[in-house]
Amino acid sequence: MEPLREDSHRMLMQILFNQGNRDAAIVHYNQLCKLLRRELNISPDRETDELLQKIKADAIERPATALRATPNPGSPPDDTTSETAFYGRSAELETLSKNLPEYRLITLLGMGGVGKTHLAREFARSQANHFVDGVYFIPLASLHDVDNVALKIAEVLGLDVKGADDPGKQLCECIGSRSLLLILDNFEHLLEARSLVANLLQNCPRLHMIITSRQKLQLSYETILPVAGLDYESRDTYASEYTPACDLFLHGLRQVRLDYTPGKADLKHIDRIAHMVEGHPLALVLAAGWIDTLSCAEIADELSQSLDLLATELTDVPERQRSVEATLSQTWTLLKTEEQRIFSRLSIFHGGFDRDAATSVAGVSLPFLSAMLNKSLIQHHPDSGRYELHELMRQFAHRKLIEFDEYEQTCNAHADYYFERLKTWTAHFQARADDSTRFTEPRRDFHNIRSAWNHALEKENIQLIAEAVTGLRFFCTICGYERELIGLIEPAVDLASGLDKDVADRSIEFKLLLALGVAYRNVRGYGEPALERIFGRAWTLSEKQPVSPDLFAALYGFWSYNLITGQLDKSRKVVESFRQRLEQQGGVKEDFLVDAAFVVHCLDGPISLMLGNLQRSQKLLETGMQLDNPHRRKPIIAVYGLNFAVSGRYWLALNYCAAGRLDTALHIIGEAMSIARENAHPFVLAFALAGHAFVCLLRGEAESAIEFANEGLDLCQNYALSFHHYMEIFRGIVIAEKDSQRGLEIVEAALQKLETHANYDLLASLAIESMLRQGEIGMAGNWLDRASSHCDSLGLAFFRAELNRLEGAHAAAVNDRRKAVGCIEKAIKLAKDQSALLLELKATMDLVTIMYPDEDPKPVCRRLEIAIEQFREGFDTAPLMRARRLLEQCGIRAAATGNRDKDSDGENRESGGVCAH
Repeated sequence: MEPLREDSHRMLMQILFNQGNRDAAIVHYNQLCKLLRRELNISPDRETDELLQKIKADAIERPATALRATPNPGSPPDDTTSETAFYGRSAELETLSKNLPEYRLITLLGMGGVGKTHLAREFARSQANHFVDGVYFIPLASLHDVDNVALKIAEVLGLDVKGADDPGKQLCECIGSRSLLLILDNFEHLLEARSLVANLLQNCPRLHMIITSRQKLQLSYETILPVAGLDYESRDTYASEYTPACDLFLHGLRQVRLDYTPGKADLKHIDRIAHMVEGHPLALVLAAGWIDTLSCAEIADELSQSLDLLATELTDVPERQRSVEATLSQTWTLLKTEEQRIFSRLSIFHGGFDRDAATSVAGVSLPFLSAMLNKSLIQHHPDSGRYELHELMRQFAHRKLIEFDEYEQTCNAHADYYFERLKTWTAHFQARADDSTRFTEPRRDFHNIRSAWNHALEKENIQLIAEAVTGLRFFCTICGYERELIGLIEPAVDLASGLDKDVADRSIEFKLLLALGVAYRNVRGYGEPALERIFGRAWTLSEKQPVSPDLFAALYGFWSYNLITGQLDKSRKVVESFRQRLEQQGGVKEDFLVDAAFVVHCLDGPISLMLGNLQRSQKLLETGMQLDNPHRRKPIIAVYGLNFAVSGRYWLALNYCAAGRLDTALHIIGEAMSIARENAHPFVLAFALAGHAFVCLLRGEAESAIEFANEGLDLCQNYALSFHHYMEIFRGIVIAEKDSQRGLEIVEAALQKLETHANYDLLASLAIESMLRQGEIGMAGNWLDRASSHCDSLGLAFFRAELNRLEGAHAAAVNDRRKAVGCIEKAIKLAKDQSALLLELKATMDLVTIMYPDEDPKPVCRRLEIAIEQFREGFDTAPLMRARRLLEQCGIRAAATGNRDKDSDGENRESGGVCAH
């Protein structure tokens, strides 16, 4: 004990009084007066004099846990401090219970206010029967002198220590071989007292300790249990509607308003608050205290702006816990000024950082990171090698960074570093397109990339934006952040469009528009109305741009929007203008000309298909596939996810399906799948999966169809891609075969989202056929009217024949035979004109089913025979096999018709209506 520190002498006076030695406490005061007069020529301060008067008047209440001589067996931890309810922490409690018998010193390590004390108390309550001589809770927050730690322990245990001897040594002798658990709370500012902890553990073999601290003790005995915020992502093991973090917040609300019941909207904001403070218990309780003034939504909004809300004026709360600011400030004072300066730079990172980023941006060394880990100021994730600041500490340090006047410099270093990383990642993607692990590292740094981009926008650094836009677009696309990309690019487009125009400025705006258009298309679908403006402007700007993969992206963007919205003439004109542009530009490399020819065929073919010219479409697409060079795919797709080798095969597979070549279609879409999996671009793979599910559905291979649809659906959900409506329709159709109501509900919900899409008619046709097959005639009629109206408004001849067939099937289902035959005959004629053999086959099957047995079956059976004969030998897919069975059955029935009186059982009609096949 330092002889001239009065607080130490007051503690000793208090301990002597608590032990029943009132006179000894007064004698010690008199000795102190002499010491102060001799050494400093002063008298004791007022606090010491007031303590003396209380001792003389016997006006001090002795603590309930104090004992006269030795520790009292089974003594519970001190519960005098009021606390909030205890939620969650089941994993931490289990870890403590499992490991305390083996590890005698466990440090609960975490930032201030995170709940270390509360966890220690909760665990201590469960340990009373495990330690024969007691469990004791020893609060250290009010101590300032390490010499007082031993005295405080002795006070709580009620041990008789003498002022003249070493209190630590006396503690060891008194505890000896007793079975004790000591909880030492708030140890971080008394680290020099760790020698006392070490001596106690060395000399007291049955002593166990749990210490709560913001810093490690750095003892060989020590085992660390990190304590983070309450879980705000999932429920705990106990039965609760909410996460532990939300439960604690709700408890805090009801302390202010006992009758509070959250509505659905409130729960959303409560969850948001829990996420914003990362489950920090003190922050949650302080935020909840505002419910009598603000709504949950307003509390969340205020928190998004500042930490100032996280404070209370309650007088029975310790001063250090009356605000998050105070709690964090207490931790901050444990750092030296230079440590504070360096640590504040780490606040520039969002979502964590790795060691290289910390060194390059903040000038942080490995020893510094280690020191901050020991002080629980940062967390380390060994699996990823990344470091992270708790969001509350990050915001606190961010304000300090501004106070140090290093914010601007650090922001610039941060932006430069992550824009360089964008370039590296982009190059890696192009060099190793078949490496699926290449997404992992970039995805972790999205928040840092976004922060760097926003800094460049704030400074209107258009040159930096121009250099980074391609990498940003690539990064967001492959990492599943295309929704966020829209919000990042739109203000940049506004900035670029407002610049004085020259060729360089147009190039910047052009690249930004391409990035924005690709994001809109992938997230909201090919028919998104905004794409007409975005890609239309990009296509106009492209006239002044050099021939490059960017030109392919502009071409595809404007072409695809016009194709999908049924503006086929515009699509054709776009392709034609591209041809003319290539002819007008000299010096174009031969490789690029071949690439361009390949692309043109891949784009011109689908236009012919939509117009019902299957033969021209097939020829264009097959020629395009002959020009496909695997070694040139990367330069063509660049970082736009435009794999024409996949999309060309997709359209060719649709062509083969219409032509009745389902085996060939399966083979070609299989090739597309292989290429897409090698490329591993999420959008390209989803495109191929949609095609594969469609082909399998036409072939009657339901299990394969739903397998591809489910894989595609997972991909779309993970990367927020627009193809999920396709996958839902395919999935719903398969489910409907076993559960009609559930399956068709899925189908209808997806169809509602696709009515502006040219492929809507293709998907609607599949859905309507399923509805008819399930006997949902009214539902089918409703969607048939909508699909027919859409198809006719766009002039899509390719889909008209199939819709005529379905109109005939629907008419047959409502017993309008005349209309049914008329519609199906139209379908057969259109199918013949388009060389759509599969459609012709299906329509003829419908006609046979409708006309038989009321008319002579021979003519119509002959038409079915002709339709079957058009398919080459060995073609055994489900539609053709059903057609052969139907022909066989009709032949048997025809034979029986002439002898009906002889054999009334001769008919063996196949069950089901027109769409049974």
